Amino acid sequence: MPTPLSFILPGALSLLLPGMPARAQQPSRDRIRDGFDRLDRDRPSPEARGRSGMEASFSALEFDGASGMAGSAVSALDGLSQAGAGAIDALERDEARLAKLSGELSDLQSTKERKLADFREGLFCSGCDRTRTEILARNETFPHPGQHSVRLSEAELQKREAALQAPIDRLASEIAALREKIRHTQDMLAEVLEQLEAGHRFWCTAITHRRNLVLQELEGRLQTVKEEEKRADLQLSAARAAQLRALGPEHAAEKRKADAALKEAQALLKTLADRRRSHRDSARQRLARDRRTRDEQESRIAGFLGRGKLHTRTSLDPRYVIQNATAGHPQLGGSFHLGRLNCKEPSLPEFLPEVDRLIERFHQTGVGTLTEADLSAASR
Repeated sequence: MPTPLSFILPGALSLLLPGMPARAQQPSRDRIRDGFDRLDRDRPSPEARGRSGMEASFSALEFDGASGMAGSAVSALDGLSQAGAGAIDALERDEARLAKLSGELSDLQSTKERKLADFREGLFCSGCDRTRTEILARNETFPHPGQHSVRLSEAELQKREAALQAPIDRLASEIAALREKIRHTQDMLAEVLEQLEAGHRFWCTAITHRRNLVLQELEGRLQTVKEEEKRADLQLSAARAAQLRALGPEHAAEKRKADAALKEAQALLKTLADRRRSHRDSARQRLARDRRTRDEQESRIAGFLGRGKLHTRTSLDPRYVIQNATAGHPQLGGSFHLGRLNCKEPSLPEFLPEVDRLIERFHQTGVGTLTEADLSAASR
């Protein structure tokens, strides 16, 4: 439904929406798409994961992609809320003007019928060029003293009827254009409200995906530590067994070797315990930063939804909601267009590739087994 929207926000909607800095518009989506392309290209094989820093690099890349999409969603919600608040104001102005013009049209039509009735009955003053109804409304005598009633010819009657009809036609045309403008604004506002809801869902999806990536990265690192601890435990058991076999002065060399192996295993286990704590502490710090960013964005979204009279048209709750990785495409904000509108871009696809890809990643990644509660418990 292509609709020119200059009557709502002049120049505000070209391809995207107002209030969005240049970096948050198309280039941002290009950067995010490039990140996803690198993500596909650089994805390590299952055999390579956990053996090097590749998995951590991959996780960081995907984390940055999710962060970028969350930020783009917030910028788009900013623009959408401006457009929505502007549309509501425009509707109120235009609907008030429509009511006023409709009343004026009704008055003109009544006046026309009343005058024509007088004209057809010959109730027309020859001196002042007014009808009997007009003269009596002024508390004057009809016809005026020294004047007489005039009956118009058919040609003159048609001429006067055309003169009375002309302002009616002009006003009716203005009203029709105004009704069309209101219809376009209503369609645009309906799409904006739908996009606000889809955008909030998508923002929640990006934030949840980002959180899940941190937890899953930690889960992988802890699993690696656990496997190394198993090997260290075996080394420790072997060293203790060697100590038992090396009793007596004749086994002094073996005893020294067993003692060294025992110390090495104990040192390794301590290092691994420190590493586990370090991994957990690092994850807690990242999640804390992530929550601060999320809370700041949530506060901004609440401000967007409080613009003008937008709250009268939507009950959208700005608060973050954890998304379920098994939820369907619509529930995850799959129809979000990152601030672009079908009424401005009729060829806009139903689903944007960059939105689809993040949701696909979210579905593929899942939620893992660790939760933030596990981290809190581990710190006590």
